[in-house]
Amino acid sequence: MDRQDAFNDLMSKEPKPPKKPTNEHNPILCDTPTPEKPKQDFEVMDEDVDCALSLV
Repeated sequence: MDRQDAFNDLMSKEPKPPKKPTNEHNPILCDTPTPEKPKQDFEVMDEDVDCALSLV
């Protein structure tokens, strides 16, 4: 039996049902609120700009 025949033989079989019941009917919901992070202001430094431009 070649590979294609072996593959077709495996694919023709019915899949086994799961041993444990699935959780599709009862999805998990997370009610925990996410804390908001304060926005940070960034200071642009002249040295960084000059250094970055020298790499171009």
